[in-house]
Amino acid sequence: MITSTVTAQQPPVPATAHSGRSLSHPALNAVILATAATWTITILILLFIVPRFETTFRDTGLNLSLASRSLFAASRWTCGTSPGQLLPGFLVLCVVGLTVGVTLAAISRHPRTRPLATFVLLALALLGLALLVSTFVGLFEPLLRLISTLQGQRP
Repeated sequence: MITSTVTAQQPPVPATAHSGRSLSHPALNAVILATAATWTITILILLFIVPRFETTFRDTGLNLSLASRSLFAASRWTCGTSPGQLLPGFLVLCVVGLTVGVTLAAISRHPRTRPLATFVLLALALLGLALLVSTFVGLFEPLLRLISTLQGQRP
């Protein structure tokens, strides 16, 4: 008597949020890194570099452009030195950033919503990059005026 046993092989279970394994997507990881880097650099510049330039420009008495005045106001908010401010702005930005990051991490686990998470992260990275560029523009313009003023005073 010959008996045959046929065993059906189960297809591998894809990694989903339901299986408990996290999804890894290289493009999404790159966008997360770019977003975190641009916002971290921007916050550090607003905390440590811009206040030093503000005192320099205030001491020279230069008329500052709207971009420079806005940059210095953002720096005072980030440092927590604005009048009547209860919390430094960098704490608010950190809490908001962590909340957005955790929410987007949860959204990006599902293949259907991963494009939305990638789009939001990319938009945040571009916003951080725009803030970084505007920071340099806000510092560069008064620096050029200060240098030209100093050169004009030399014999």
